[in-house]
Amino acid sequence: WRDHSFTIDAYFSFKDNDSEARFQTLIDAVLDAFDNKRTLGGFQASMLDLTQVNDEPFGNVACTHAHFQISVIERRTGITPA
Repeated sequence: WRDHSFTIDAYFSFKDNDSEARFQTLIDAVLDAFDNKRTLGGFQASMLDLTQVNDEPFGNVACTHAHFQISVIERRTGITPA
């Protein structure tokens, strides 16, 4: 078995007063896409976790940042230890 951890970082630039609401809609869409999915590419997966949302620059652009995390377990068969 191998446990792989993946992170997804999303950035959304501030353009107007509606930027935060639009970014929240995108965050919800990403979470919805992973809801109730226990496999990814045939591998066992954990729930996608939204671990952080904050204002953070991306380069010199003012942005809202979201950090997601997911673990995938790879079952390895036919592998003989050396």
